[in-house]
Amino acid sequence: MASTRSQTKANLPKLRGNRSSSYSKRRGTKWVAKKAHKSIEQKWSKKTTTIEVNGDSILGFVRVKTDSNAVKHILETEFPDVNTATLPRAPETGKLQYVLKETEATPEGLPPNLVMRFDNVIKPRINDLVVKAWDEVLNAGLTFPKADPNRSATPALHLGAWSINQSKPIITAHSRAPAQSKEAEIAIDKFLKIINKYVAPMVTTFFKNEFPVQYGRQQRAHEHVSHKLREEFTKRPELDFGGAFFTVAVKEGSSERIHIDFNDDIKNVAFVVPFGDFTGADLCLPQLNTRVPISAGQVVAFDAKLLAHCSSPIISGRRIILTLFTDYVTLKRYGQ
Repeated sequence: MASTRSQTKANLPKLRGNRSSSYSKRRGTKWVAKKAHKSIEQKWSKKTTTIEVNGDSILGFVRVKTDSNAVKHILETEFPDVNTATLPRAPETGKLQYVLKETEATPEGLPPNLVMRFDNVIKPRINDLVVKAWDEVLNAGLTFPKADPNRSATPALHLGAWSINQSKPIITAHSRAPAQSKEAEIAIDKFLKIINKYVAPMVTTFFKNEFPVQYGRQQRAHEHVSHKLREEFTKRPELDFGGAFFTVAVKEGSSERIHIDFNDDIKNVAFVVPFGDFTGADLCLPQLNTRVPISAGQVVAFDAKLLAHCSSPIISGRRIILTLFTDYVTLKRYGQ
């Protein structure tokens, strides 16, 4: 008899004290309505700060880590009427820069310019070479990862090296077997060889001249990473970009959903380099109340972890976009 009672008791739903399930549900709903929202607001408010750029005060995401919901909520709260189609559009050509003003409240170590655009960097001949090499990668049976729903409906391929979720730097899984076939690896290396020869030197020059502190961190990190990946870089030298960046994210299309790049370092910049023949796909930056046109031949550097961003729709043509960056883990471990 005792055994039967024990089994019956074990099968009953567990309640706290004498509270019924309906009572618990009512209490939970009431708590969410009255207190949870305020608690969440306080949590999110600690993840932003006000900084000055080009003479205007803007909101910066300084402590948001991997919380896309927090970013979405802050943007909806601070910019309820934001529409990428109606954001003021910067001039299509000419050097652009959004200068950070240092104040007592400015977080230490941020780049001196949060956004810069450079004209006439990639020549038409190089644009054609990159597009052709990318087509060869696609034709080699490339395996794509799933698209990140927080960014875009189309996937991005990450090539090179990084330290995300690793105890040491590694060659990205997208760059090698078993994700890719030997034929795809060869095509990837041919594609990256062109990036190394024609794109990386330009980026290195801009990095060194415009962001000297950040460039110094990159070089210190490269010294350590190239030593740790010496065997891998010897076998596939195209995966080593000389330290200006460690990873190339490449995709076709645009990242149409507002996001921040959580894997980037907030004290660094990423470089965006478009290829192809297209119109549209401006870089939209709600915090700066602007959208920056980027056409083939131009290069944009910006703090992709401080500034939420997305692309406006592609109006026509084909767009291949490269984002050249270094993950925050690599810089934290090896760039100090």
